[in-house]
Amino acid sequence: MPNHIKKSFFYYNEKINYKISSKLFRFPVATTMSVYNQDVVAVHWLGTLPEYRRRGIGYAITHKSLLDAYKQRCREAVLFGSVLGKSVYERIGFRVYAIYNTYGLD
Repeated sequence: MPNHIKKSFFYYNEKINYKISSKLFRFPVATTMSVYNQDVVAVHWLGTLPEYRRRGIGYAITHKSLLDAYKQRCREAVLFGSVLGKSVYERIGFRVYAIYNTYGLD
């Protein structure tokens, strides 16, 4: 296995999701996943159930993911997000660097 792959690891933020969601609800209502590679974290799969949006939960789990990454000595962060979360990501400090298209089969 190449070294750059060995240095990367996936971390599903289960503890973050449980801790934040369980204080407000009795089941997970939002999720995120972080991928670490050296001093960079990529935050992926951010999502909140539609009926629980606009309550600060997406902000909380995204922010907590970044704090945990900082504790792991990550000093840069990237994420791929949708229009739904754009205002949340910008409040945290992310800026749009590129817009991309996604495709699917009907």
